[in-house]
Amino acid sequence: MELYPTCHPPVTPMLLLFDPAQPKPLVYVQPGQLLANGRVPKNSSTVLVGGEPWMQFSFNIPWAEGDSINCFIAVARQRFTQDE
Repeated sequence: MELYPTCHPPVTPMLLLFDPAQPKPLVYVQPGQLLANGRVPKNSSTVLVGGEPWMQFSFNIPWAEGDSINCFIAVARQRFTQDE
């Protein structure tokens, strides 16, 4: 997924996991993704998903049943442009 030029790196794989037991999709990115300020997102960790390492984080991305997945992805993508 292409992020923004200020992100580090500006391109990263993103994994969306749709779990019927969860209220919204779970978002993961390739480990090593940093915020625009060069820092690791707060409350992030690396977990195994499908046998591969992925970085999860505690960003609160709004989601309601029936919302556009494209909007959800756009908000997740934009979150890395912020400094906290």
